[in-house]
Parts: sequence; C-alpha cells; structure tokens
Amino acid sequence: MKLFAFFLYIVSFGVLAEASFPADPPNIYRSTDQGENWTPFAEGLPEGASAGAMLEHEGRLLLGTDFNGFYVLSAGAQCWESRNIGLPVKININSVAAKGDIIVIGTYHGRVYTSRDAGRHWQSFVFGFMGGSVRALYFHGDTLIAGTDNGIYRSFDKGTTWHQTGDLVQVNSLAEFDGKLYAARRDGIVVSEDDGKNWSFVYSDRTVSRLLPADGKLYGFAMGEHILRTKNGKLWEQPLMVIPGTSRKSLPAALWGGLKPSVPGVDMPVRSITETSTGWFLSMSTGC
Repeated sequence: MKLFAFFLYIVSFGVLAEASFPADPPNIYRSTDQGENWTPFAEGLPEGASAGAMLEHEGRLLLGTDFNGFYVLSAGAQCWESRNIGLPVKININSVAAKGDIIVIGTYHGRVYTSRDAGRHWQSFVFGFMGGSVRALYFHGDTLIAGTDNGIYRSFDKGTTWHQTGDLVQVNSLAEFDGKLYAARRDGIVVSEDDGKNWSFVYSDRTVSRLLPADGKLYGFAMGEHILRTKNGKLWEQPLMVIPGTSRKSLPAALWGGLKPSVPGVDMPVRSITETSTGWFLSMSTGC
C-alpha cells in the first residue's frame, strides 16, 4: 500500500521548511484465526478505502468501496486489483452480486451497474432507480433481487430492467435459507416462497440490518446489537448467556457467542465484517 502524506511548504525569511503528516491506517484487515488477531490487508487499495460490500465468488473476492471504486482479489493474491472501467470516479458501492462472469453492483445513490466480463468493463442500464439506495443484491437462480430504500425489485435480464414487488419499505439485506428468500427490513424480517413475488412477516420486533446463513441456521443482526437466529424460519431465539470465544466455527456463531471484533490501536468504528474461505475480513470506517 502506498503511503500518502501531505507536505507543507512554508517560505519564511528565504528558508523553505517541509513538514509531513503520517498517513491514515489501512481500513481493511484480515484474520486467519477466527478473529483473534487482525493484520492489514489493503495492498492495492487507495488510502482510506472502506468496504461497502464484499462477496466471495468462484475463488475471488469482490470488493465494492465507499467512494473508491471496485476491486478484485484473485485466488492466492495479496494485492487488490482495480476494475473500474465505465464506473464514475467517486462511486459509493453498497451491494454486490455475481453469477458466472456477470457482476452487478448497487450504489448509495440508487444506480445499478453491470459487468459481463468479471468486472473488467461496466455499464449502467438504470437511470434514476426508483428504489433509492440499493442496499442489497442477490441472485436467486437467474432472477436478480434488489433490496432498496423503497422495497424489493426483481430483474429477469440480469439488471437491465426492474420490476417492483411488495411494499415500499427499506430493505437492508437478502439471503436464501432452506430454499426460501428472506429480507431484512427496517421493520423486521420477511420471507418469500415464490421467488420473491410475495412476502410475509416472520419477525417484526425491530430493524434488522443483516442476514447470514451458517451452520444450518439463519442469523439476523438487529439494531442495538441484538442477534437472532432460527432453524426453521419461524421461531427466532436470542442468546441467553454470552460467553465470548465459546464457538467460532463460523463468523455468525462467533458473533452469537459475543465476539466484538476490533483492531488494537485503531480507534475507528467497524464498517463491516465478512467471512471468506481465506479468512475473516474487517473493514473500519473513518465516518466520512
């Protein structure tokens, strides 16, 4: 990672003075021991890049950043590769989905971009996306599902055109579990058994920000650091007693057990955390 420094040149009494300031720490870290230790993993990324969306797909990691573009980490590589031809310079990526060589990203400002060559070139087919911020994207078979500020949309042509379904409520996350589609919303969790055409509530106590399937269960992460999980999609439980470190067979299980991911010496809030086959990735946020 290239260090970035500001140099201040002050001309006073005919003398040129130079001062430099230390660069900000990297915003992306990796753990290969289930969250015990974290090391910087931002080689190839611009200074201050933070993960808005990350997805493991066919042996590669796909990374959409806040205002710093899109990147790919190939299998075994240690350096992120920029893939931004056709994307705006300052693009704020919220979500990513992939199927084969097709990659689709959604942005905070309600745009959807599609690449049909694994991210090497991008096109946008949606102008003024009706759903506002595109917070989640998910391929359910050949149907692409989008969760937005104004409900759920479906695309049957890999992101070229969209059709709104359900009511106009903010959707934060999408997941497939036990053959059904689930959506985390600002008013709970809904499920669809007909490929996203119709939805019904399975949980409605508070806002849910993320859904993660693991270990034969579906985990939900609600506002206020509340964690939920279900084995059948109907009955939802919360941890009765938190004993950190008791179970780390998966990231959701570790969070259920009380893991509070942090990087020693880094005073920034956690932006996101993602489990992959090569480790857990933690992204910090500068708040900008």
